Amino acid sequence: MSDVASPATPASTPVAEGITLGSTGQFARWTVTPWGAVVPWGQESPVALDWYIAADDRWHVPASEPTVRQTRIEGAPVVETRLRIPDGDAVQRVWAVPDGDGNVIVEFENESPLPFAVALSGPRVVTDRPPSDMAIQGIDLPDGSIVLPVGHRAIARVALPFPGGSGPSRLTAVPPALAVVRGWTRVVEQASRLVLPDERLVEALVAARCDLLLEGPVSAADDPVGFLLDVAELVRCGDSADAWLLDVVEPAERVARHAARRGASNDDVADALAALGACRIVAVRAGDARAANDIDRTAN
Repeated sequence: MSDVASPATPASTPVAEGITLGSTGQFARWTVTPWGAVVPWGQESPVALDWYIAADDRWHVPASEPTVRQTRIEGAPVVETRLRIPDGDAVQRVWAVPDGDGNVIVEFENESPLPFAVALSGPRVVTDRPPSDMAIQGIDLPDGSIVLPVGHRAIARVALPFPGGSGPSRLTAVPPALAVVRGWTRVVEQASRLVLPDERLVEALVAARCDLLLEGPVSAADDPVGFLLDVAELVRCGDSADAWLLDVVEPAERVARHAARRGASNDDVADALAALGACRIVAVRAGDARAANDIDRTAN
């Protein structure tokens, strides 16, 4: 990911259910499905990078295996998917890097005592080793699929460029998964850092902030209060307040008018005060004292 966050400009909208990947300040976005397929955004007919494991017993298809388990590492958009195979796991990790026009790195680790092969179908990938020339037997895969052998405790890695982009100049030089996790943690902790007994709550907050940075705020037309709260959180995480200042004016006025109308409920007023407080954060971070004072007068 990039060290400096900026207003998210994702490539259209997600085309599959799952976890969003990308780098702040870049256009490219992907979705990792619950079984680990990687799908680019912004394509009319997106082609997913999917994976299959030839273990000692049989071919394993993650999309239909009941033993697949998936987690985000420490809440960051670095996704680990585990597939049970004899005496261990085939582990897939996926994360985005900003090299070129954006790339997803996909690595496979063999946490079992026997070698396996991973087959990849879908778009072109950049590999850190030549694919095997062995014939794919025992499973029907799309034309162009490749096979990579993975020994005991070994790791194979590929890069998936965003459609139309190029792969990284050197696959061995891309940051590893944990370095990317640390980069995201640094960014989201600009807003605040929580220390709680239950790490799952901390990871949930990190995940929510990362998703917001990658997917952008909710629609101002549909949910002006949510939009203003999202923008304030983006600014607290390092987004440019100047870039958002004009965008918050109309939703803030709409929220204030709604709360000031006759018959407004206490919840409407509370939502408006929270939203105006969020606007004030944006104004102060942008150095616009006049806007901040206007917001104070409206709130009072």
